[in-house]
Amino acid sequence: MVPSGPLIAVCGSLLSRLLLLLAAAGCVLGAAIHQGPVPAPTDAWGAAGPHAVEQRQFTNLAYPLMEVTVFLPTGAEGVRPTWFFSHGFGGTDPQVYRTLLEHLCSQGYVVVYASYPTIASHAVRYETLNSGFVQAAERFPTRIDTSRVVFAGHSYGGGATPRMALRAVKERGWGAAALGLWVMAPWFSLELSDTDLAGFPSHARAVYQVYQDDLSNDFRIAVDLFGKLPLPAAQKCYMQVNADLVGSYDYQAAHSLPTSEHLTTDGRWSPYDAFDSWAVQRLASAFSASLFAADEAARALVFADGADHEIALGSAPGGRTLRPVLCQARPLPVYPMSRYAWPWTADENPRRSAPPPEFPARGASLVNLSARVLAGRDADSIVVGSVLGGTGHKNLLVRAVGESLRPFGLREVLDDPALHLFSGQTELLRQDDWGTQYTPGLQAVMAETGAFALPTDSRDAAFSLVFPQGAFTTQVGLKSGAAPAVCLVEAYDADLGTGAQLLNLSARARVGSGDGVMVAGWVVKGTGKLRLLVRAVGATLEAFGVPDCLADPRIEVFRDQQPLAGNDDWASDPVARAALKEAFAASKAFALPEEGRDAALILELGEGSYTAIVSGGDARTGIALFELYVLP
Repeated sequence: MVPSGPLIAVCGSLLSRLLLLLAAAGCVLGAAIHQGPVPAPTDAWGAAGPHAVEQRQFTNLAYPLMEVTVFLPTGAEGVRPTWFFSHGFGGTDPQVYRTLLEHLCSQGYVVVYASYPTIASHAVRYETLNSGFVQAAERFPTRIDTSRVVFAGHSYGGGATPRMALRAVKERGWGAAALGLWVMAPWFSLELSDTDLAGFPSHARAVYQVYQDDLSNDFRIAVDLFGKLPLPAAQKCYMQVNADLVGSYDYQAAHSLPTSEHLTTDGRWSPYDAFDSWAVQRLASAFSASLFAADEAARALVFADGADHEIALGSAPGGRTLRPVLCQARPLPVYPMSRYAWPWTADENPRRSAPPPEFPARGASLVNLSARVLAGRDADSIVVGSVLGGTGHKNLLVRAVGESLRPFGLREVLDDPALHLFSGQTELLRQDDWGTQYTPGLQAVMAETGAFALPTDSRDAAFSLVFPQGAFTTQVGLKSGAAPAVCLVEAYDADLGTGAQLLNLSARARVGSGDGVMVAGWVVKGTGKLRLLVRAVGATLEAFGVPDCLADPRIEVFRDQQPLAGNDDWASDPVARAALKEAFAASKAFALPEEGRDAALILELGEGSYTAIVSGGDARTGIALFELYVLP
């Protein structure tokens, strides 16, 4: 059963706009029930405040079909710091954002929600917002403190927020004591030039918040406006909320995150959960406390003296903590424009004539590893490892593909793979049947990385998550009753830049004959050459407790089906042996015994796709480890 209620405005396709219009007269949402394994926060910023909430409404004289809603904290006497909120396109009913608005009001702040018309010109919408805010201040002069204000907005309203703030400051002198901007997933900003932004008051503080799975509004919009604000790094923060899986619960960082209960872009209802309470409501409340009450702990949480930092979110009982919010002082967009319904280059963007903010072209780097191997049980399970180095974070797409390999001519495939992600011995998440999770976001990532499409009803496994620096392993095993079969495991670099890079990729599995040989592929992108250490390790794994290892692994490397290089018994050539030992040390790869029969070689590769086949001498089978190391 689909819940009733007004739909959140998303600046997206015509279909989504029509849905919003049809739902504009929907029923009032009931009390939101916190969903998912991670409970709501209970600290001073995250818990509901001591004040009950009273709503007052009046007709906006600038557009009589629209109303202005004022949320007043009962028991908080006198003039109060005030949030002026601009909603997303079509979200004229304040119930769409009810939990956020009521949370702020319960903390003792007045909140003004000015609805603007959906079918109108941009100029009329902006004027309706501005007029609604002005009228609210005139009607409630004993409750609204215009010297202490936050201008906030989401989507279309997020784009309008800087203009609303500047008009209030320049035309009416608002925000003299405290001025804040809280901007969420903004659409394009109109009536706003670089000169306007350069005139923003120096005492202001600003937060721009974006969501990893947003398919509507290009991050470049937020990055551009954030960067043009002439504020010190310690007074502004760019936050990225990242998707996560905790157990089987999918925490969606979608465009509509700030709303109470909302339709996702795939037409499903997303519940009110820890992302709403921890990443939006709690952080907005802490922002208010830092701005209006000079709360030093709240300031340190949000701004951290202008340094890049992480904001920890809640934990599931007996489980792990949600992936943190990433805060950046000098952000750059990490996803291609093709992802978005409203890219930087859209005709509606008045700032599109300027070069978009982008990461500089990067040098040659690893962007993909795939391994087609036999999936078995226990030691025969597939283990794929990755190591991230450099600075910052990296978005990775990880997949285990079974039944979707059949169109490529493989028959004995693993029908129902499941992915288990580990950091050390700690399982971070597991994923099964990818189409049951946030499908549009994953589909977008697959298209951006060049991964072949998976049917949404397939039982393949996939996830896309933002990772910090460090080592991670992904394991694919057999479910009860399943026989060993072929599976393709893949890891993709799923963003455009960032300082983090894949430094090591590996795959451990049983190597057989025929379709059972290990076929590993990787992709190099970027300018210049990349030096790689490539290894196939067999019997040496016994020292690490791995049974039944491949006695004599061989490795052959191809580019475009043409032989490129190969090796059997790495130490047999004295000249190559010396260079390889140096490479082992430089890459921090574990040493290989000279008398062993493992394979290794050094390659210098330019941009392109490469394939390696790992097999056993004399058609032998056993467990083998394939490794790629980026050499300094």
